[in-house]
Amino acid sequence: MYRGLAEALRQRRTTIDRDRSFASHGILSRLKFEPQQPDYTKSCGVVYKEHFKCLLNTDCGFLNLIIDVWGHPLPESPSWVPNWANLENTSWIGEPLFYERINEVEGAPVSLNIAGSTLTVSARLFGVVSFFTGKFPVVNDSSNEIIDREWAELGNSAQQALLRAAALLADWISNARHMTTTISRYQYPLPILISRVLRLQCADDEEVPYLRVMTVAAEGDAAENIAFDGDTFDLWYQKLLTVPQPALERAKATENIDIEGDFSRHIMPPSDDERTGDSHFSAQTLRISNLLAGKRTLLITDRGYLGSGPEAMLSSDQIYWIKNVSAPMALRPTQSQNGETEFKVMGPAFVYGFMDKQGDCENDFAPIKLV
Repeated sequence: MYRGLAEALRQRRTTIDRDRSFASHGILSRLKFEPQQPDYTKSCGVVYKEHFKCLLNTDCGFLNLIIDVWGHPLPESPSWVPNWANLENTSWIGEPLFYERINEVEGAPVSLNIAGSTLTVSARLFGVVSFFTGKFPVVNDSSNEIIDREWAELGNSAQQALLRAAALLADWISNARHMTTTISRYQYPLPILISRVLRLQCADDEEVPYLRVMTVAAEGDAAENIAFDGDTFDLWYQKLLTVPQPALERAKATENIDIEGDFSRHIMPPSDDERTGDSHFSAQTLRISNLLAGKRTLLITDRGYLGSGPEAMLSSDQIYWIKNVSAPMALRPTQSQNGETEFKVMGPAFVYGFMDKQGDCENDFAPIKLV
């Protein structure tokens, strides 16, 4: 039942977005659910909210569908209601995390209540976002031709995309390098950690479902196209690691990075003799950027964990483990009119090591309010 209803919402092809909900009403009624009657005068936001509330009131296992939230709620809809009509452009999580019903966590009773537009869930804090990269650029050419060209053969927009992506990646690596808690959190040197967070090199000991569906190059064609061997990864990593800090700061401060500037000369040296492996650097950097663009950004938590999260994420957003949800969630704290802390749902996050470090959460499960 759970999988069938979830698939109907997420995969049904419709010309009217509200029909993703209305088309399953007959099934819901036969299963003794109580869906609202189809009403095409209601907005899509209202229809999806009523449908999701019906599912949650019947079975708390449907709370796992909250990982379809991407930080931009529909009009007339609270932040915790997914926009199922736009998943093709925003979703980056593999299907196993959606369709395997989440069992109750031992010692963590369900606390789920809906009052108007407020959803109360049981959750525990895993960390606060202390750094995020911002939005990655997309290369507007879906063919491999632009990826495989030399630097001089790339058009201006592709050169700018490459430089912007390189600046974001270099900034992330630099911040991770200087956050001493990052090294102490993991058993690996930073280069291996960066590789595993992005899943640029696959290791036998991390071939588990969570990593296969959450890392940047998750599986299938993306994983094959982005794979590094040891030498090319070392060249890619060292180029980003050794960007002079003043050059990196200037690159971060401008929208259009100077193609003749010091940052550009470091990333793509003018001398052919200095460009060892640079065509591979260009290809892999642009592929990484295209996989992230429009979907997520890279993050570091205040406790040194690395990962990725929704593109709308900001510093001070908080990473929570919500009971009955298969992925960590990025939430933004807000204040209600009476001064009570509430949270807006920004979307799912990937934190490397989360599945092993759940005991490192900062508190026990407790009720929090999503609005």
